[in-house]
Amino acid sequence: EWADQQAQLLRDRQFDLLDLENLIEEIEDVGNRHRDKVKSQLKRMLWHLLKIKYQPSKHSDSWDFTIVDAANQIKDEFEDRPSLRRYLEESFDVCYKRARRDAANETRLDISTFPKQCPDSIKSQAWELINSDD
Repeated sequence: EWADQQAQLLRDRQFDLLDLENLIEEIEDVGNRHRDKVKSQLKRMLWHLLKIKYQPSKHSDSWDFTIVDAANQIKDEFEDRPSLRRYLEESFDVCYKRARRDAANETRLDISTFPKQCPDSIKSQAWELINSDD
């Protein structure tokens, strides 16, 4: 109800009646949710790409599905919010670091199995999936 009231006040250009402090907080929160979503999806994609590269004997169709789904989720966000692309590029290393940790935990392989820096092959594969037109 509060959000609907604020939206109506904006439509009516009754700016002096807006709950600015909370409105600003809500808008920032919406932006953060979208940034968190693309980071989470990139991490999920990198995590599965790492598992395929470093534990190929366990590779399954579900891993492939997860990778494609993560790419599609990111593409959907980019379509609606193109500015997220730059944000995700800036966040890539953080996402890789988390994906590396998760891949080590899930596979039970020593974390040193996974390079500290994202291998170029995985990085380029991730961006190819995200940038593909399918």
